[in-house]
Amino acid sequence: YHLPGPKRFLELGRLAPLPDVQQANMPFTVDLLYLLGLAFGSAELANALHLTFALLVAAATFSFGREHLGERVGWIAAATFLSTTMISVYGPVANIDYGLALFDFLAVCAFARWLRSRQTGWLVVAGILIGFALGSKYLGALTPLALGLALVADWLRRSRRPLDLLRATLAIGAPAALIAAPWYVKNLLWLGSPVWPFLTSGPQYLNIELMANAHMGRGLLDLALLPLRLYTEGS
Repeated sequence: YHLPGPKRFLELGRLAPLPDVQQANMPFTVDLLYLLGLAFGSAELANALHLTFALLVAAATFSFGREHLGERVGWIAAATFLSTTMISVYGPVANIDYGLALFDFLAVCAFARWLRSRQTGWLVVAGILIGFALGSKYLGALTPLALGLALVADWLRRSRRPLDLLRATLAIGAPAALIAAPWYVKNLLWLGSPVWPFLTSGPQYLNIELMANAHMGRGLLDLALLPLRLYTEGS
């Protein structure tokens, strides 16, 4: 779906629900970058772009390790990352994972810079990167959740003034929301749930066409049981 989805959007000249390419109806930021190569008839450019994402993650790993733990640790971290079979299997093909990994990891790097410098600009950078991650895959929500907990822990340790927490939350949360929101608003308007196919409002015709058993409920119990249902019933 990483190339068929963008290809269909390119043919249509716009975004639209794609019943035959289900994953293209979810957040799709990284995959839309592949439109550039497809517009010129090249699928290989998409492969090269994803491999570039992987190499940039390796560079970021080295930089983060060197800055916070020493140059030796930076080299070990980068070498360990590059030695994984994921690089050779998924790196050279058009995919999403290393693009998401880059956004996630750089968001953590920016947040760590803010912890040291206390310059609000680094929180804004972290928020922008979180927005790209949330706009690429639902799993991108793990990073803002972790950084949000870290933000609260830091606030409890240093300040405990509500205005300080509010300012920091807005600095990181506002750019993230602005960048990621279009994908989730699109799903809410077109498919009945911002996180389609989960928590859909009911068996709408389009949802039936897009995915069997799309109805996951909207109540608190449905939300609480969602991880269990994903585990027992599959994706």
